[in-house]
Amino acid sequence: AIIATLEQKENKKTVLQSLRIKIEVAKRLIRTAHELNIIQRQTYFGLQTKLQEISKMTNVWIKYLT
Repeated sequence: AIIATLEQKENKKTVLQSLRIKIEVAKRLIRTAHELNIIQRQTYFGLQTKLQEISKMTNVWIKYLT
C-alpha cells in the first residue's frame, strides 16, 4: 500500500492488484493455520476481520482509479 501511495497514477492500479493478490494469499495461509490448530479461533477471527477490511479498502482504491 505504501508503494502504491508513492507511485505515479498510471502505475498505482498494477501495484494495488498485486496487493490484492497478497492479501488473498495471507487470508488462505491464516485459514490453513487455523485449520491445523496453529492459531486459536479468536486470533483467526481477528486477523480475518482485519484482512477483509484491508481488502475492501484496496478494492475501493482500485475502483477509484478506473
